[in-house]
Amino acid sequence: MQHPGTTRRLSRTELDVWRSFLRAHARIIRALESELLADQRLSLASYDVLVQLAEAPQRRLRMTELADAVLLSRSGVTRLVDRLERGGLVIRARVDSDGRGVEAVLTQHGFERLRAASGTHLSGIVTHFAEVLDDEDLASFGRTCEILGGATESTGDAVLGEPVESGMDGLDGLVDDEGANDRTGGRPGHGHADNGNSENGSADNGSADNGRAAGHGGSRS
Repeated sequence: MQHPGTTRRLSRTELDVWRSFLRAHARIIRALESELLADQRLSLASYDVLVQLAEAPQRRLRMTELADAVLLSRSGVTRLVDRLERGGLVIRARVDSDGRGVEAVLTQHGFERLRAASGTHLSGIVTHFAEVLDDEDLASFGRTCEILGGATESTGDAVLGEPVESGMDGLDGLVDDEGANDRTGGRPGHGHADNGNSENGSADNGSADNGRAAGHGGSRS
């Protein structure tokens, strides 16, 4: 159980807390995924891709940047973009400054689908996460996540899903920024996306990567 380079073994309490964290994360991700598939016929991974593109400058990212942002392998994000492209939600374009580079670009149709489907996802975050914690729990958990993120973060804001200011046009108002501390049962707005298969009437069966916190909503849409 000892990792190379460490100087001690995990205590039983540390291991129990770690396992509890994994169980909680998996349960929430499964719930968010199933709700998206049932209500919007799209996967959490597809939603995450569309959110990252919506928040990027000019709603476009190089494929390598997109892969980093959603914590997928290059091959994994390529397959996902293929499905989104077939549904008209994303297109590929050559990078102007580099004829060999390829960007994924969010279409207007993809952006509209993102806005239309977002209610399911953010309502799920309220139900499965926000309403389960009181203000003190939420603040404590936030500090814990900042500590853990600071200890492991190495790829920049894209991985954290921090919104890019110039890419936020059209998504404003979906999250109650000023009213975020009003925890009296009000529901936030929307924030989700669809994969290409929804255009054909079939659900996207690509599940979210359980190794990433896709349930963050991907954006402050």
